[in-house]
Amino acid sequence: MVDNKTWYLDCIQKFQKDFNGDTGTFIHSLRKEAAAYLADFGLPTNKDESWRHSRPNLITQTPFSPTTRSESLSTADIQPHEFTETAGQLVFSNGRYIPELSNIEDIESKIKVRNLATSFTSGITDFATEQIGRHAGNDTSGFSALNTAFVEDGAAILIPKNVAIEQPIHLMYVSTSESDNSTISFPRTLVIAEEGSKAAIIESFVGSASSVNTAISNKDAPTYLTNAVCELILRPESEIEHITLQNESPTSGHVGLLHVTATRDCRFTSTSVALGGRYIRRDVVTALEGTGVESTLNGLYLGTESEHIDNFTTVEHAQPDCSSQELYKGVLGGASSAVFRGKIHVHQIAQNTEAFQSNQNLLFSANSDITSLPQLEIYADDVRCSHGSTTGQVDEDAIFYLQARAIPRAQAIRMLTRAFCGEIVDRIGSEPVRQRLHTLTDSKLEHLISERA
Repeated sequence: MVDNKTWYLDCIQKFQKDFNGDTGTFIHSLRKEAAAYLADFGLPTNKDESWRHSRPNLITQTPFSPTTRSESLSTADIQPHEFTETAGQLVFSNGRYIPELSNIEDIESKIKVRNLATSFTSGITDFATEQIGRHAGNDTSGFSALNTAFVEDGAAILIPKNVAIEQPIHLMYVSTSESDNSTISFPRTLVIAEEGSKAAIIESFVGSASSVNTAISNKDAPTYLTNAVCELILRPESEIEHITLQNESPTSGHVGLLHVTATRDCRFTSTSVALGGRYIRRDVVTALEGTGVESTLNGLYLGTESEHIDNFTTVEHAQPDCSSQELYKGVLGGASSAVFRGKIHVHQIAQNTEAFQSNQNLLFSANSDITSLPQLEIYADDVRCSHGSTTGQVDEDAIFYLQARAIPRAQAIRMLTRAFCGEIVDRIGSEPVRQRLHTLTDSKLEHLISERA
């Protein structure tokens, strides 16, 4: 078997030769720093504390080849993945921008929107080149460094001071598999919310219709890996809602990082929904670097068959008078497995902190498994912090109560499970987005309920 670190370093060397014209640029230096980190530390193994429950060998033992092209997509390909009533949409295929399928004309007069490739090749310093790679460091994980080493394109958005965008902005990242080998793509997102601004951002990670159909019809079809990084910077008194939808091919892998830097008196809400993929790992790191920050992390993950879903959240309370709320819920069936590891770190300076964390899980199968590890690390003495975790099956008393009112057992389970999941989806601000996610989660729940039956 090819050593994965050597494999990727060889791929990086070839990639850098292909971009020889960028040698004197900032982005070339950024890529070289990331490659050097990868050479020193490699990709995660189960010996790494933050990955030891995650079985990283499921993705690190496959020599994925970086995608060399954008898959040709049509309007019909992306239509099933679109959201209605959005302010604008940017579409990417294998991490590369597809302008003809994007729609940003209505928001270009209000905010700054770039695809990163344009910023990298223009030679002009702008908000994208100033901030990309400055927050999600290479040391977050080997996969963060891998993404930066191959960064080529992605979305860059700046919401100017005191501008409010009422409808969400949709970033659609479409990944595809290739017939001859297993591939990896590197979506990258940068969002900066200037002082007093407000917006909602949706990042959806989906598989193209061809790759999904291939995966369903042929269990031995080549898999692909999506390695995504999003950096989100909130200036004072700004407000951002960020929604991540992960709904890719059943044989795919997904490793994603959301890094949030929050400054004074801002509000941040994250909702992560994981619905499809053989291996999913989502890291969320929120650094509360100013006073008066309100941070909310919500998550929902549904697993069937042999899927593995891992959520690792870190909330850094680095300043006083901040609050954080966290609720992650999971429903697992078949032989699926999940990991939730949430860490709240309260620094000594962070007095008057309020931080609450909860992880709740339903198991639909004796073969499904959840490892839940909520953590508190507190160095301040004036705080209100708590965490908790529950795992069990659908309440038989509640099922009996509904059956006694002439509701069939399967329908009773469906109602109770939908209510359990709905608590997360209903927290999303946009009604059309809520309805779309309810539809997608209901479809996945039908699969889980049929497995249970």
